[in-house]
Amino acid sequence: RRVGPATDVGELLEFLAARACVRPLGEVLDAARLDARFATWPGFSLADFLVARDAKGAIVGCLAPWDTSPFKRTRVLGYHGQMVWQKRLYNLAAHLRRFTPLPPPGDCFRFPFLTHLEVADDDPAVLHDLLLAAYERLRPRGYHFMSAFLARGSPLAPAFKGFTQTRTAMTLYAVHPPDSPWAEVDVTTLRPGFEMALS
Repeated sequence: RRVGPATDVGELLEFLAARACVRPLGEVLDAARLDARFATWPGFSLADFLVARDAKGAIVGCLAPWDTSPFKRTRVLGYHGQMVWQKRLYNLAAHLRRFTPLPPPGDCFRFPFLTHLEVADDDPAVLHDLLLAAYERLRPRGYHFMSAFLARGSPLAPAFKGFTQTRTAMTLYAVHPPDSPWAEVDVTTLRPGFEMALS
């Protein structure tokens, strides 16, 4: 398996469309919609996409790191309790190992969100390769971390082994009128099909 930048937008769209079919809330991303994202998402382009290919050259996974800071930021107001010492230790390690230290109070975290994250057959090994490639691409840019959405219980969770992880718990609710045809439909899924970067 190899990982590299996406070069054929048609091939990428075909893969994304196939993956959308297994998502209850999946959006079929055609060429017009993708072009609209390139036009309206600040700094986002085809060059952001990384794809994983199998031995035959077929796409088996993709993701696109995207920096949402032009419209969405997480500002640090302060470090309290154990975080005071954890920050000192983390920043010491950052100095010794040459990675980005945590921001001081008043500054913002710098991080990209891993958008368009799709993996055929939910293979964590494929996602792990994509994460490593994204990390190597992003590390020189001075980011504090990268962020991704993964549902609780996802078979992709083992892909993050070896990475320092912090989980942000959240619950999604489906809201509809009582007489809706969706009222009796269980939409519980490990593949909700939307971009958490825009939530």
